[in-house]
Amino acid sequence: MSISQNSVSSPKTFDAQKFVAILRQHAFPGLWLWGLAFALSIIDAILIGLIPKLNFSFGPIMGALVPLAFAPVLVWRLSTVTEAESPKYVRMMRCGLMVLFLIPGMASLAVLNHILMSFPYPYADTLLTGWDRALGFDWLAYGRAIAYFPFVNVAMDQIYQAMLPALIIVGLHAIVVGRSDVAKEFLGLVMVTAVICVVIATFFPSLGAMAHLADESYKAMFSKNTGDSFVPQLIEIRGNGPITLNALQLAGLAAFPSFHCVCGVLMIYGSRSTKVSQLIAGLFGVLLIAATPTFGGHYFVDLLSGAAIALAAILISRKLKKI
Repeated sequence: MSISQNSVSSPKTFDAQKFVAILRQHAFPGLWLWGLAFALSIIDAILIGLIPKLNFSFGPIMGALVPLAFAPVLVWRLSTVTEAESPKYVRMMRCGLMVLFLIPGMASLAVLNHILMSFPYPYADTLLTGWDRALGFDWLAYGRAIAYFPFVNVAMDQIYQAMLPALIIVGLHAIVVGRSDVAKEFLGLVMVTAVICVVIATFFPSLGAMAHLADESYKAMFSKNTGDSFVPQLIEIRGNGPITLNALQLAGLAAFPSFHCVCGVLMIYGSRSTKVSQLIAGLFGVLLIAATPTFGGHYFVDLLSGAAIALAAILISRKLKKI
């Protein structure tokens, strides 16, 4: 009995074009953002290899790769169903991809921040203090005003520490209410402005206003390590080493510009999916900015530069959407 050639199924070949098309359409929050996160991790690895005093702890990264392995599965699942057919399912998948994207994205940014801060540029505290004074800002008086109200003191401390969870909530909320386009733009703005802040901050390393201006009696008005908790890591990274970078334990070292201020502005913009969300996130963003000088140890010029970067990024993003 002869078997016809048509009855024998030929092996399926890999369709690279189709694969790339699926990634472009469904790799939320965007293929370019996943590419940016990957590029940052490659840059981190190259710089660590070039700087003798730096080592990297691979344990946390290997732990992060385990959940990250689910990303291709979620992308594939998204390619099999449309939002019109199953909106809740699609939005759930996008929420998962957003969280998975933030794992390598935030980790690679934190590592890059520390690597660049190891460069031996002189401390800029005297310069930044001079700019504040030239603009008429009194950093110490502002902190005393906050400390005068115990509830405000405690609330602002908590708000400052909650920046990253708040960013995640803003992005997830936009997806859940059906504004994935807003979430994409928001996450893109966060990542791009973070890179800008980290690069600029390299040339303005700072111990911060709390460490530079406040004495022990002034610091006693606030909770322990308020405004200067990052200082030991900054001093260590600028030392002779050896230093092992653990992505899960790295404090933010960017002072000028203030990334917290950037995020406060972006939250106000990125929460516009509903009036209620914009009211809540808008209030949080304003309070986050207000807490940044004291609880982040930032100079006021750090805030001004951060706000300028955020507003410029928003304007450019809006113009690009019209092209």
